[in-house]
Amino acid sequence: MVGRLHFISVAFFICFFVFADILGYSQTTNPCDSTTPVFTIDLTGNPGGFYDIAPLSRVGLCCNATSPNKCIVAFITLDSNSAGLKFEISSGSVPSGALYYQIGCDTPEVVGEFICLNGPGPHVLTFCKPGNNQNGYRISAIPKSVIPDSLNVALGCSIDIGTVGYFVDTSLHWRDITSTNGRYDSFLNCLTGCDTVTFTPDSSAPAYIDYEVCGNLTDTICANNGTSLCKTIRVNIIRITDTIYTVICSNESFTLPDGSIPTSSGVYRDTLTSVMGCDSFLTNYLTINPTK
Repeated sequence: MVGRLHFISVAFFICFFVFADILGYSQTTNPCDSTTPVFTIDLTGNPGGFYDIAPLSRVGLCCNATSPNKCIVAFITLDSNSAGLKFEISSGSVPSGALYYQIGCDTPEVVGEFICLNGPGPHVLTFCKPGNNQNGYRISAIPKSVIPDSLNVALGCSIDIGTVGYFVDTSLHWRDITSTNGRYDSFLNCLTGCDTVTFTPDSSAPAYIDYEVCGNLTDTICANNGTSLCKTIRVNIIRITDTIYTVICSNESFTLPDGSIPTSSGVYRDTLTSVMGCDSFLTNYLTINPTK
C-alpha cells in the first residue's frame, strides 16, 4: 500500500512539472530545442513598430512540432499601447502548404494575419515548417487607437493634436462640438483626412473647446467599437494675465505697452505677443493725481 501511494505521488509530481512547463511557454520559458534560432525583440516605445529578421534557415523543434518540421522562436516585448502583432514572411521562397505560427504554443494563427494580445509580454512566438529554404520574417505591432482625452495650450500658441492607431487616414474627420455652428473649426488647420491637426486659438476662444474625431479602422480584430471609432478631445485654453496698479502725478507721464501715453485715470488693457506667438493680457489700473 505504501509503495502504491509512493508511485501515485511520483506520477503526480511528474505530471505537475510537465503541466507547469507547458504553461511556461506562454511567458518566458524557451519551448524549443537548443539548436533553434532565438530572437529577442523589444518594441517598447514603438506601439506601431516592426522588427525584421534577416533570412535564415529554420532549425530544431518547438512546442508540439515533430520532424520534418524546423522552427524559429522569438521573445517579443510590445509597447503598452500595442494591441497585438502580425507575423509574416518578408523574403525568400514561401514554403508550400498552410502556414501557421503560435503564441505561447497555443492555437495556431495564420501567417500574415493579426492576433490580439494582452499586455506587453514578453510573448513567445514560434514558427515551424518543413524545408531548408531561407526566409526573412517581419513582426509588426498593432497600435491601439490612442487619442488624448485633453490638452492644454496658451492663448495665441499652437499645439498639435494627433491620433495613434490603425486608422484609415483619409477617413478621419474633425469637428467642433462645443458651439452649435462649428464656430471653432477654424482653429484647426485641417478637418478631413489628417491624423494630426494643429490647433491655434485666438482671443475669441472660450476656456475650453471640445473636438470630436471619427475615423474608420484599417483592422478591427482588436477593436471593441466595430469598424469605426469616435473620440472627444477637450482642449483647455490658458490665458496668461497680469494686473498692474500705477499711480503718478499729473506732471508725470506713463507709457503703456502699446506705446500710448494716457492723460487721464482709467483701466487700460493690452494684449502682448511673445516671440513664440503666445498672447498674454495686461490690465493696468492707472491713477493720475493732480499736482499740488
